[in-house]
Amino acid sequence: MNSGGLPLFLLMAFVCFSPPAYAEDPALKIQASPDQTSVKAGMMFLVHLRVVNSSGDTPADFWANSCSYEKHWMTDNAGVLIQSWTCNENTIENVTLEPGNAYEKNIILHIPQKDKTGPMTFRLGFKRMSENGDVAEPLWSDPITTHVIVPEEMRDSARSVADSVRDFAPREDTSAIATLDSSSDQNTESEHDVDPGLAPQIS
Repeated sequence: MNSGGLPLFLLMAFVCFSPPAYAEDPALKIQASPDQTSVKAGMMFLVHLRVVNSSGDTPADFWANSCSYEKHWMTDNAGVLIQSWTCNENTIENVTLEPGNAYEKNIILHIPQKDKTGPMTFRLGFKRMSENGDVAEPLWSDPITTHVIVPEEMRDSARSVADSVRDFAPREDTSAIATLDSSSDQNTESEHDVDPGLAPQIS
């Protein structure tokens, strides 16, 4: 026996008592198709999603929310957000896909802000869930590139807010004279203090 290896009983314990992993299903393929190739910043747009069983002979199954199914999806770009919605009823339902069949849904995305017009690339990932609530690692779509249009007034507003923030930023007071008495120092400081409630907010 190799003295550097683990004892046999430890290996057996690891195999017997390790929690089962919810394995990825390589037969499931993710397809994502936005309903438009360009979008105005801050505006919502639809993406049609398909989870396809590409297996030739094996059914695939998972569980999904009947209403809040957008929670099973994620993006790999922090600048692209999935819009949630309110559900009056929401149940967990079993989805079984025969070979060649697809689970199809539409979700709403939005890109809240962008400083300039240009392309935005992202992927959508599907988080498959088991009956007991375990969630597998996401299965990813191919990259999607959307042209984001930022109107001039939105860019001007963003620059204006940025300028305002810089105006309120603390600066070194070079006019203070060391011989000023303490009361003058206090008055000088109070003139430069800003009420946090009056500071500009960036939405």
